[in-house]
Amino acid sequence: MSHQFITRQIHIAVDLMREYGMQRFVMDILPWLFNRSYSFYKQPIQNESLDTLCRVPFSLRLVQKSDLDNIVSLRPRFYCLSSLRERLENGHLGFLACFEKKPIHIRWGFVHSFQIPYLNRTLTLESHDIYIDEAYTTPAYRRMGVYSHAGYLMRQILRQLDYRRLVCAFPSWDIPGQKVAARNGLKKIGEGGYRSFFGHRSFFWNGKIQERSNGNIFLETKEPI
Repeated sequence: MSHQFITRQIHIAVDLMREYGMQRFVMDILPWLFNRSYSFYKQPIQNESLDTLCRVPFSLRLVQKSDLDNIVSLRPRFYCLSSLRERLENGHLGFLACFEKKPIHIRWGFVHSFQIPYLNRTLTLESHDIYIDEAYTTPAYRRMGVYSHAGYLMRQILRQLDYRRLVCAFPSWDIPGQKVAARNGLKKIGEGGYRSFFGHRSFFWNGKIQERSNGNIFLETKEPI
């Protein structure tokens, strides 16, 4: 296990502790870091009405190469410039929210095929599907409706780009997030992850998630949208 990997894991753990608090981190998140289980959801990208109030009049746009330095500054322990450049070169999409020219929220959409680093598995998607991950709002702008409104604006952009379905995953401890997803019409399609025993990882998948012999996984989402 490389020093860089261990350092990144520590930074992720510190980031989670700051965001959710010490008690929740110790009771729910810390055990999950060693036995990771995710619930996968999907939703057709349709015309939707805006049913949440946002107290911050921000704009949302696709990430450009010129934005990358600002994005790294949002989460310096989490992002590095080279990996973000690689994402854009591979066709993945970043969605950057700015208020008065100040970046306040970032989320990423992954397409085609990509590695899920926290599971060490490559996920293959259908051509019109997009996997949404790493949604992050700076602490000063949380609980103001930024997350939900950014999701609404993101769907508008995705429809213009002819994406038809979004896919996302929630860690097993994030029950509130899964309840919000279900309330907003996302449908659970399965679970997956690994259990760790003395350094050995035992992977499991169920529902519409399958693992190929090479260790890559894919989601069955071909039914009509």
